[in-house]
Amino acid sequence: MATLSDLQTRRAALATSLASGVLRATYQGRTVEYRTVAEMERVLARLDGEIAAAQSTRPVRVIYVPGQKFL
Repeated sequence: MATLSDLQTRRAALATSLASGVLRATYQGRTVEYRTVAEMERVLARLDGEIAAAQSTRPVRVIYVPGQKFL
């Protein structure tokens, strides 16, 4: 399993590539090519989950319950 700093480095590189609109990223001698922006976003979400797990924190989930106001 990757360390927390490795995961954060990967996330930063992916976020930079996503923000610049580049589907191919080269860092530390490795080249990664993504097919779509959606694929990059899925990987980014997975990395966020792995970082949260490595920090031993749970992702925050909010549930909204619709209600009615009675007079």
